[in-house]
Amino acid sequence: MLCNELSPWRALITHGFCLDDNKQKMSKSLGNVIDPMSWDIDELRIFFGTLNLTSDVSLNQNSINHAKEVLFRFKNTFKFLMGMLAIEDDIEEIKYENLPFFEKWILHRLSLIDAEFQNVLKEFQLNNYVNFIYEFCSQDLSSFYFDIRKDVLYCEDKNNFERKSAIYVFSIIMEALLKYIAPIAPYLCENVYSIYLEESNKEIKSIHLEDKFIVDLNFNNLEVSEKMEKYKELRKQVYQKIEILREAKEISTSYEVMVGLPIEFQDYDLIKTMLMVSCVKSSDKNELEVIKISDVWKKCPRCKFYFENIDEVCQRCSEVLKEC
Repeated sequence: MLCNELSPWRALITHGFCLDDNKQKMSKSLGNVIDPMSWDIDELRIFFGTLNLTSDVSLNQNSINHAKEVLFRFKNTFKFLMGMLAIEDDIEEIKYENLPFFEKWILHRLSLIDAEFQNVLKEFQLNNYVNFIYEFCSQDLSSFYFDIRKDVLYCEDKNNFERKSAIYVFSIIMEALLKYIAPIAPYLCENVYSIYLEESNKEIKSIHLEDKFIVDLNFNNLEVSEKMEKYKELRKQVYQKIEILREAKEISTSYEVMVGLPIEFQDYDLIKTMLMVSCVKSSDKNELEVIKISDVWKKCPRCKFYFENIDEVCQRCSEVLKEC
C-alpha cells in the first residue's frame, strides 16, 4: 500500500535473473538459492551495488567473498582515519594552496569520486561508483597515501606542518567517505558516524541527515595529477629494482637502499617520501640506480631510516624526543 498514494522512490533500478554457478536461474524448487539472510546487510547491498544491471546476475561464494572484501576495506579505511583523528586535540584548517604536494594529490583523487557520484545520479551506473570508491580506499589510500604518510604521522612532532596538513586532509577524507559510502553501506557508516560524532561534537545525530559533501573546486588539480603520474612511473621502476634485491635476500625493506636519479628529477625530498627509501641523490651516471646501504650505514631504531652517521637515534628523532 502506497503512503499518500505515492511510491517511496523516484526511480527504480532492476537487474536480470539471479543465476547459480551453472548459469541456471535460481529457484526454490531447484534448491539452488542462496539465503540472503545469511549475508551481512551491508555486504548484500555492496554486492548488488557492484553489479552490471544490464544483464543477469551470477550469485555464488565468490560473489559473497568480493562483497566481504569491499566492506572489509571500507571498515579498515575508517578505522585508520578514526584512529589518527581521535588523538588530535585540535585540527587546524589549512588553505589549499599551502598544502603539500601529496595532500593536493589525494584531494584530487577524492574529487574524482564526486564526479562518479554525479554520474550515478544521471546514468544509474552504480557499479562504477562502488568500484571507484573501493579502488580509492585500497590503492590510493591504503597502498599509497597512508603508507607514505606514516613517517610524518608517527615520527614527526605534532606541530610539524606536513603532519598537521595530513591530519587536516584526513578530516576531509573522513567526512567525504562517510557521505559517499552511506548509500552503499548505511549500517557501517551510521556506526562509524556515531563514534565520530562523540569525537567531533557534531550536532547532527545521523549521517543520513547530513548535507551532501561539497567538493572544493581547487581539489580537481590536473597539474598535480600529471606530475604524480610521472612520479608513479619512477616509483614502479625503483620498486622493480628493489624487488630484485629482496628476492636475492640482500635487503628486506626499501629503507635499506639509496636511490640515484637522472638529472631530470630534482624534487629529492618529495621523491624520498614517495619511495620510502633512506636517501635520494643525483646519479653520477645520470641513470636510475638503487644501491644497498644497510651494510655500511646505521639504522635509526625509531624511524627505521638509515644514516651515515648517527648516535642512538637520527637528528630528527632526537629533536622530536627532546620536545616530549
